[in-house]
Amino acid sequence: MTRRTRNGLKQLAVQTLRRSKLNDLKPSDSSQLLSKTELERKMLQLEQQELRLKTQELWRRMVDAAHQGDEARWSGDETKGLALDEESLRIWNTHFAVSVDPDNPQEPIRHFPNTGYWRYLREFDHLWLKYRFTLWPKSRRLFITWRTIGNYLWDTITHRTRYTFLQSRELSDAGMVGDHALGTRCLFMLEQLPKCVRPKKQLRVKESIVWVWPTDYDERATIRAVSADFDTFRSYPSTGAFLDEVAMQQHPELAITAARHGIEKVGRLTGVSTSNGQDYFYRAVENLA
Repeated sequence: MTRRTRNGLKQLAVQTLRRSKLNDLKPSDSSQLLSKTELERKMLQLEQQELRLKTQELWRRMVDAAHQGDEARWSGDETKGLALDEESLRIWNTHFAVSVDPDNPQEPIRHFPNTGYWRYLREFDHLWLKYRFTLWPKSRRLFITWRTIGNYLWDTITHRTRYTFLQSRELSDAGMVGDHALGTRCLFMLEQLPKCVRPKKQLRVKESIVWVWPTDYDERATIRAVSADFDTFRSYPSTGAFLDEVAMQQHPELAITAARHGIEKVGRLTGVSTSNGQDYFYRAVENLA
């Protein structure tokens, strides 16, 4: 609703109220007229209610598309399943996921840009969904880390019983210590969701974020931060693993191998890193290419 339309509705409501009530009111009854402030408050409530309904409808479409994508894959239609997942992920990254851009002081917290130069993020999403195991060399200011965290958060929210690892060089880089830690970013993105669609019950257990859906089976979804200790991946079966700054880790080949073996059939492994010379990560990317 534009400002001109809103102002026109206000004037129309005030004029109508005056015409219908003014002649019948006694001087002591003048308080029955809605003040301009009260009218503005009621209109604001209507706008907020309309926005809440639209948000819930988008959320429902996102979740339904993801579930239909699973059903299509189970029936053997990978093409349809990929298309439905892309539609669900597009809704998430356009309307719900956010990032922090310190170079934009006027709007530091914003949704991902998706036009012009930033269209490469759509291709990233397509390949991330299409292939279960991907490695991504990156440079800074590309939003790849934010985007990957957001994609795994989408995967956890739209599919129950997920168990996802966020892994980096140190636990402090992966957990919830500091503004740039992976777990901190994930929790921040979760807290920025509108209240009307935010998971109702969430727990923080050490370096884990746990969602519990109130069902008969007490279904849970977990995102857990871990360090570069590759033995962690051998201890827990997982449905997702995000390895950040792989080239900077002491034993990247062991971490990737352990994470890959721990992924279930529906799981996904993503490794991203800035350059560190012609190391294992460089050779692995060249082999995949």
